[in-house]
Amino acid sequence: MTAFAPNGPSTSEVYAMSISNEYLWVARGNRSEIWVGVYKEAEAYKFSYENWSSMARNNISALDTMRDIVSVAIDPANKEHVYLGSLAAGLIELNNGSFVNLWNEQNSSLQSRGDASFHWVGIYGMAYDFSGNLWVTNCYA
Repeated sequence: MTAFAPNGPSTSEVYAMSISNEYLWVARGNRSEIWVGVYKEAEAYKFSYENWSSMARNNISALDTMRDIVSVAIDPANKEHVYLGSLAAGLIELNNGSFVNLWNEQNSSLQSRGDASFHWVGIYGMAYDFSGNLWVTNCYA
């Protein structure tokens, strides 16, 4: 018997997708009925030029403690520049498949849910406007 392992994500779990020309990004996270995360490992997948690549803790160590990627925004000026919205960690910035920055209440105008001792920054939605500005929804802020 011959085993066949197609090129693709390691899971069929998909919460959100974003597409720009030849790039399709898939966010794996999820949420509960009360709109909080369910602690899915922080993973996103990119499909381009007939190949899948994974952005997960095994190849981006900054994702080790993050969970629930629920949104993706592809920079219209640079298709390799991508933002991933997470529930709890904030906004993850990637460029060419590498971690650039984690944006949260400590280094941006994003707000944490609750008081300063409770670090929870949720980003459910993102979109670029025609001027190239990235807009995000910062839930529970």
